[in-house]
Amino acid sequence: MAMLTFLFWNLNKKALAQPLQSLSDEQAPGIVLVAEAPPSVQVTGFRELRGPRYTTPRVRAFIREGRGWAESVGDGAYHRTFAYAPEGAPELLVVAAHLPSKASADEHGQARSARELSGAICDAEASRGHTRTVLIGDLNMDPFDVGLAARDGLRAVMTRQLAAAGSARGPLAFYNPMWSLFGDKTPGPAGTYYYHEKGHTRALYWHMLDQVLLRPSLAGALAQGTPRVLDRAGPDSLLSEDGRPDVEYSDHLPIVVSLDW
Repeated sequence: MAMLTFLFWNLNKKALAQPLQSLSDEQAPGIVLVAEAPPSVQVTGFRELRGPRYTTPRVRAFIREGRGWAESVGDGAYHRTFAYAPEGAPELLVVAAHLPSKASADEHGQARSARELSGAICDAEASRGHTRTVLIGDLNMDPFDVGLAARDGLRAVMTRQLAAAGSARGPLAFYNPMWSLFGDKTPGPAGTYYYHEKGHTRALYWHMLDQVLLRPSLAGALAQGTPRVLDRAGPDSLLSEDGRPDVEYSDHLPIVVSLDW
């Protein structure tokens, strides 16, 4: 059994070639996923997986050379899905998503996008004949928002036991390990994104918009110590002096997750 690592970062439309390469060198991922990435962005030692439908996808996927095979399964306006199998290991479904932001959609619109994504994932699982699914990306919702938590949405819950029990009683659930990284009593930053909602009645400041969700069949494969929110890329801090994401890089912090696979 080997370690399979996923790295995700919303680049905020910046050509962060060197920080991204530093993260790839340090974390040794098999798959690098980037959102809001300029066309010029590439990762040394990786090949880009091209989708059949969208020429400029919201999430771009890079597969490490010589680490198994990948096949595009289907793209949507806000996600792309591909099958990936490391050498000698069973196939996984990888769903990379960048859902609409709170600036472009209200809670109802975000919940609708989550429902549509959930349906697309179920269709892909049916076509591949398994539910070994990883969903990763900028979901633009916190773990407790309706689109993530609702039974008719992504149905992502905070413990493995709840995910397994919920899936046994109804539609498949996701396990959301990002709950464990929310707040200041966790390793690393308190979230992946910082925003002061001026004039809003709910002022959270820190948000966990960038997440990885696992089907119950993969929850036990989650490697110890992951996922993590990363705050450095090589010698460079990705945080400003006040401890928030340094927008000279990106307004989002990258995340990394590993599976014993």
